[in-house]
Amino acid sequence: MKTFLILAFFALAASAIPIKESERVHGENGWYVPQEDGTSEWVDMDVAEQWMEAQELLESRGLTTVPVKFYLYTSSNPTKGKKITASTKSIDASSFNSAHPTRFVIHGWTQSYTASMNKDIRSAWLSRGDYNVIVVDWARARSVDYATSVLAVAATGKKVAKMINFLKDNHGLNLNDLYVIGHSLGAHVAGYAGKNTDGQVHTIIGLDPALPLFSYNKPNKRLNSDDAWYVESIQTNGGTLGFLKPIGKGAFYPNGGKTQPGCGLDLMAPAPTDALQPTTPRPSPRTTSEP
Repeated sequence: MKTFLILAFFALAASAIPIKESERVHGENGWYVPQEDGTSEWVDMDVAEQWMEAQELLESRGLTTVPVKFYLYTSSNPTKGKKITASTKSIDASSFNSAHPTRFVIHGWTQSYTASMNKDIRSAWLSRGDYNVIVVDWARARSVDYATSVLAVAATGKKVAKMINFLKDNHGLNLNDLYVIGHSLGAHVAGYAGKNTDGQVHTIIGLDPALPLFSYNKPNKRLNSDDAWYVESIQTNGGTLGFLKPIGKGAFYPNGGKTQPGCGLDLMAPAPTDALQPTTPRPSPRTTSEP
């Protein structure tokens, strides 16, 4: 399957007139897509979108698998997650308590549910009181091919929505105190979860929502301000791996939103300077609402 995807991609690329390097604008007419070795490769937007549409068709026909698992943490089991499924037997055997607010946490590319980010978020919530913290583990995020992980975002989000709907319909989960928190590609998974939930999720928080292969002009195919009652994005690597423009109702830009002091190397090398220039004036520390 992977060989077919690669051949299809290069066939499209060969038939298109490539954009000159001097005219490339990251996120506007193409993307610098992260690679396994930490570098990035430019892909013209037209080529990428044609390829993505063709592969989405394969995904919709069930020709690929999208394994998703859920691990519940509460004050009763704050460090060892209890694997749960959308079944009454599983939930009844867990410490899920509908009287407590629920938080879903979704990792990004190359990560798993044991990633340090998930541990930090889980610990932060449980230190504040009684919560149901459900960490999502989606295996396709660990594909070495970034585009393959992107293709699984929509289906993963629908599976998260299915779990939310089950808990709401059968175990009293209250959407009014539900937060869904996603990092990088996980932010867009959270968006698709919100799009497919029976009722409106209260809050979605996107931590550095991934930019490569996601278009600002196609909000229905990414996290957007309509996916929950309140959608907030926190841009920390804006213009490179993450969106720089606001894509929710609230947007925060720590230290300007592009780089953070003390952080190690990014997952990919920085794109050329010209590709990182925003097409709008530098945002204020907080900008509300996407156009």
